[in-house]
Amino acid sequence: MRRLLTVTAAWLLGAGVYVAAAIGWNGYDGFPDTILLPACGAVVSAAFVGGGLLAGRALRRTPLGRAWQSRSAWAAVAAVGSVAVLVFGSAVGLTGEYTDPDTGEPFRALHPAAALGGYALLLFAVAHWPLGRLTGAPGAVS
Repeated sequence: MRRLLTVTAAWLLGAGVYVAAAIGWNGYDGFPDTILLPACGAVVSAAFVGGGLLAGRALRRTPLGRAWQSRSAWAAVAAVGSVAVLVFGSAVGLTGEYTDPDTGEPFRALHPAAALGGYALLLFAVAHWPLGRLTGAPGAVS
């Protein structure tokens, strides 16, 4: 049940980040965006959370996976770091060169690797947030 909570939180957060980024990139175009952006955000978020769950499954029995599960600080650092990349990445030079399709003018914005990597790491961190064990179990965290 706890894993369902973190996965749902990651999915909702991913959809929200997608909608915010889409509006920030293209602006808000009225009623169609009210329907289409959350739907697209839900699909993209589900794909990234699913990929993160598969990656977490592969990492679970490795030393990295054991270290991740040992403390929630690792997830917090990953989440804060990925948000920092998404918010401040362009300002610190993690940019790519793009061309506006309407005007043909070049502009710089967050590099796709930084954007997708930050998004994926944020959703991974939330979906795999260590919650501890059930109360009363041996080695339980109270």
